Amino acid sequence: MKGILNFIIAIMVISPCFSQGNITYAVKLNSVKKEKTDSVMVSDLMKRVYLEISTIESELTFSENLAVFKNAQDMELDVVSPARKIANIICGTDDIYFYDLRHKKNFKFFEFEGEQFLVELSPSFDWNLENETKKILNYVCYKAKTKVIRQLRNNKQEEIEVVAWYAPDLPIPIGPKGYHGLPGLILQLEEGENRLKYEAKKVELNKKIKPIKIPEKIIPITEKEFDALANKAFKELKEQ
Repeated sequence: MKGILNFIIAIMVISPCFSQGNITYAVKLNSVKKEKTDSVMVSDLMKRVYLEISTIESELTFSENLAVFKNAQDMELDVVSPARKIANIICGTDDIYFYDLRHKKNFKFFEFEGEQFLVELSPSFDWNLENETKKILNYVCYKAKTKVIRQLRNNKQEEIEVVAWYAPDLPIPIGPKGYHGLPGLILQLEEGENRLKYEAKKVELNKKIKPIKIPEKIIPITEKEFDALANKAFKELKEQ
């Protein structure tokens, strides 16, 4: 199965059917484990965070060689409220994800304390393909599952199940937040049971797009170093 899957993906990467395009996703937080706090200020902040989450959209843009997933609003960090910043961190829309279609490499780009960082992410996902189908934006999508280890803010880890719905009629092996490796574009993605969901609301194929480029002046770091910086950033935001 994996050999056939790799062969299909290799063909898709060089396929000229869809040389470029843009997919817009709505981001939803189905449920959330609210932290107990005696602070009225923190409680009020988290209420505003949940409201901000309901307005977030993200977009996946791809060319023949490179794809990028980012916040669709494309706002500058210095004009975003603390609630919006935390909402973006929770939804994964505070960072920018790049995927090198030719070399099958996955990266996360982010800024912190005036510096730009680039972390290379896990090279592949162990997808379990299922026969269940449903339609999303009139595309027949198939269900796939995988499990990933998520870093928590208390320096602990948890294993979560990720469910993806991909469209074989759109032979592009990518999706939201750097998820990739399926024989079709991911139109819906759920991270963890009843938590984050990314659902495509618009697909624009062969649309003229701006050239996609990975920033040049960056500091390469490991995933472990990234997790430490993310925890520090979240702690600073809650203290504002």
